[in-house]
Amino acid sequence: MLATVISKIERGERRIDVDDLVAFALALNVSPLTLLLPPTADGEPVDLTESYVVSSATAWSWAEGRQTAMDWEVRPIASFDPAADPAISSELYEQEQEFGRRNAEYVALAQPTERQRLANHPAVRMVRTLSSVIADLVTPSLRLDRVHLAALSRMARRRYEQLGYELDDIAEELPPPVQVQPSPGETDRRREEKETQFYNIAKQLHRTQRVTGKRLRSTGKPAEADESTTEDGGASDKQ
Repeated sequence: MLATVISKIERGERRIDVDDLVAFALALNVSPLTLLLPPTADGEPVDLTESYVVSSATAWSWAEGRQTAMDWEVRPIASFDPAADPAISSELYEQEQEFGRRNAEYVALAQPTERQRLANHPAVRMVRTLSSVIADLVTPSLRLDRVHLAALSRMARRRYEQLGYELDDIAEELPPPVQVQPSPGETDRRREEKETQFYNIAKQLHRTQRVTGKRLRSTGKPAEADESTTEDGGASDKQ
């Protein structure tokens, strides 16, 4: 890219097209998203178009292919049927259902063809939800109160348990491991290795016994043991 082109871009005299964006990203060794989006994802408004504004957190998630371009905060109380709890508004429940529908469609289409089925797997969806809840828990800029934090913590634990159930189902569907039968030559080699190992162990034990016997004889302990045995025997005979 010519220096005159860069100067015009810096002065605002030339728009940046897709080719320019990719070239700058490669030159700076960053993702094109780094040049397109704000440096933080703290909830500040971002103009995706002249008429569509979302938070910076949503903009990043949308650009990364993780969430549809719709502001929605995961709310623990909205994950249940409002008919079961009058405190939950039906409007909030409907909004969550709409977000879930749009998000599922977006995530499936935002991935390459071979990943679309993976994106809709229950375990993968559970991981995304759990990741979103944990992100809210550890983001200090949200400044959530204790009640909300406790509710999010309970929700994270439930999602974690549900993820465990999904992983158990995956493990049950896996094919059994293939038993590889060793070749005759390999079987003979293993047998020889075991026989050699057993021989070495027996030889070491025999050597240890010989050394121990020499030490005991040198200290005279066996003789004392014999004398005590004789005296005991004699005492028992006298009795």
